[in-house]
Amino acid sequence: MSVLLHSLDVVRVTVDPRQLELLLETLGRLPFPVNPSIAHHTGPSPDAVVEFPVYEEKLAEVRAALLVAGFSGDCLAVRGMLDSLTGPSTSPSLPSGS
Repeated sequence: MSVLLHSLDVVRVTVDPRQLELLLETLGRLPFPVNPSIAHHTGPSPDAVVEFPVYEEKLAEVRAALLVAGFSGDCLAVRGMLDSLTGPSTSPSLPSGS
């Protein structure tokens, strides 16, 4: 039986820079490949931001892995791939249970 994966999203995870290694290890344990892009923001809140594409059908696995590793659900945001290419960089948090 094959599953069609069709909706590609962009996941953005924002963490304290000291949590970056744990985040990357957590993403590396997912049962599918993750190709992260890493950025560091400076200023009053110097966060590390990791973005990567993922199929919508895999979002629940990403969310569960982050929660098991101790990350807050608030650190995760998701946007459609097309929106991320054409729209502004604001993104809503992924709702609980998604």
